[in-house]
Amino acid sequence: VLAFIVEQGPHGATDDEGETALRIKCQTYTPRRGELVALGLVVDSGRRRNTASGRPAAVWVTPNHAPKSEGGAA
Repeated sequence: VLAFIVEQGPHGATDDEGETALRIKCQTYTPRRGELVALGLVVDSGRRRNTASGRPAAVWVTPNHAPKSEGGAA
């Protein structure tokens, strides 16, 4: 899952796109992506793309492709 998201570069990937590309079920993909988020290896880009069913989904990227935060600490 990490290798797939890394390969997507700044374009990133939704869970739906990753499941399709890797040919694995959401019950397998989503928990692995969640583990990567917990480790700080993958982040929500703040962008959304529609899934195959037309619902908006988070686009996941590596931290180096995440948008830079604006301003200082809150």
